[in-house]
Amino acid sequence: MVVVGSVAHVIVKAPNEASSRHRQIGQRLANGPVLVKRLELKTGLEPIIILEENGLEVAKAIGAARQTTNLA
Repeated sequence: MVVVGSVAHVIVKAPNEASSRHRQIGQRLANGPVLVKRLELKTGLEPIIILEENGLEVAKAIGAARQTTNLA
């Protein structure tokens, strides 16, 4: 996360996209269905990004690796 002036920017990479992108709160990912809803900044804790898709919110720690499931 980077703050420029008073605007927070995050660098995100959607699973179906080849490269990462800079996004602000209110912008969309994955060609539109995923909204960068908000950032939660709590003293002493890692920042959390809240994403929304189809009305469901998902919280991810900034810097967290994407989790994958191995079905083998």
